[in-house]
Amino acid sequence: MRALLSIVVVSILAAAVALRPSPAAAQSGEAAYAEAMRKGDELLMRREYMQALQSFRRADALHGALHDRTSAEANLGMARALRALKLHKDVVQACDAGLKYPIADKRLEANLRNFRGEALLALATTADDPKLKDAEADFRASIALSDAMPTARYNLGLALLKQRRDDDGVQALKAYLDVSGPSTDAEEARRLIENPRRARETYAPDFSIRTLEGKTLTLDTVKGKTVVLDFWGTWCAPCVKATPDLVRLNKKFAGQPFVMIGISSDKDDLNWPQYLDDGSVQRLFNVSTFPTYVLLDAEGIVRFRHSGESAASERRLEEEIRKNLSAGAARQ
Repeated sequence: MRALLSIVVVSILAAAVALRPSPAAAQSGEAAYAEAMRKGDELLMRREYMQALQSFRRADALHGALHDRTSAEANLGMARALRALKLHKDVVQACDAGLKYPIADKRLEANLRNFRGEALLALATTADDPKLKDAEADFRASIALSDAMPTARYNLGLALLKQRRDDDGVQALKAYLDVSGPSTDAEEARRLIENPRRARETYAPDFSIRTLEGKTLTLDTVKGKTVVLDFWGTWCAPCVKATPDLVRLNKKFAGQPFVMIGISSDKDDLNWPQYLDDGSVQRLFNVSTFPTYVLLDAEGIVRFRHSGESAASERRLEEEIRKNLSAGAARQ
């Protein structure tokens, strides 16, 4: 029996040695892994996210063949590409794979924790969503792992505000500002400290436009009014078809705290403010389909958004305008 066991052990060890790549094959595999990582980083810089994702997946497969474990570095690359593609569930999975084994590089682990937390923030839907607690834990772990991760402090503040823990969130954001330099995140952190509701509501981005009539309109100048931003073009058949309904709505709500603003790539003769857009406002509001209607309430919060034209969508737009005007009147 003991002899048989010895034979089995020897056979297993022999098989393991046979499966282990030769030194030359291992060197070739490491070079291929490094090249796949380099290519992935290059594709990310060129914003070719699907191709970058494929390259990082190849790197992870090569690492697995060489070391029989996932690559934290390759999975972080995948998370970066997936975040750009807004595939948040897949970001969490990539980070989980990257965190599966102990990581010697604490900065790398901190990055994975931060990316995972960001994805969970994007997936959370309510203030009591358990994903927010998980995200908070990731951000705290990221901060503990590396002082060089100020973004994790910003994200921690955001996670706390989303949970309606405003005092804790403001404190975390102030700690972020203590270690961060000038950036758009720093500007947003100051706005969040001033108004923590910004973490829980979809506020419109700041904009400043000069209409064809020469009037400057900004987010601040339209505060106190219900605003409809109409992204359209004369070349867009559904936009042209919707115009009579918009004329009717503009006339119907005339004299009330309401303004309609046309954001177009070409000129037309309409009796509400029109802005000839070079694409910058369209990008600011992430508009890719015409027509798109974005309705802001009196505080500048996005309360309704719809793309495409139909009788049902025009009715819904009218209902939302009326509802927001009523809400504004009730607050006065």
